[in-house]
Amino acid sequence: MNIKKNFRTLILVLFLISAPGFLMYAFLPAETSEAKNTDNSNELFFENPFGYPISLKNFRQNISRLKINSQAVSNHYNEKQVDTIYALSFRQSEIKLYKAKEKSLLINADIQNRRIKLYQNIHVGMKKEELEQKLGSIPQIKNNSITLEDNEGRTTYLFYFNRRKRLSQIKILTDIE
Repeated sequence: MNIKKNFRTLILVLFLISAPGFLMYAFLPAETSEAKNTDNSNELFFENPFGYPISLKNFRQNISRLKINSQAVSNHYNEKQVDTIYALSFRQSEIKLYKAKEKSLLINADIQNRRIKLYQNIHVGMKKEELEQKLGSIPQIKNNSITLEDNEGRTTYLFYFNRRKRLSQIKILTDIE
């Protein structure tokens, strides 16, 4: 009975974390920002970084020539249920998804190719000023990078820039446990 209760709690938590209404106010820029952002562009980006719901189907439709590897894993809370981890790759870029029975969750993303577009056409190769226009107020570049994080510290967005202040890599790291 305790396992069923824990499994129900996990499903409820996963639903709340992924629900758009909940995320609308849950994610804000990291405290490293010099000024509070009154524009909701960051919030919309954090709610949906790719501009479409996280699913294998949507990634296939939006990224051409995507290579897909899958690995079956047992569900931590229900041993009878088998979930899948998908590794989606295109050249040097990789996106990992955790697919449970009813929901797909982003594990992480390492984007190094300009063909993979994020919300509002954010992509590798764009200038820092362009990124700021799309996301609103963002922190100053420190050590050629900008870090944004949600309030709970569950998702971190890292933007790396080259010497010419052009975006060279985007990393998205999540804690889905």
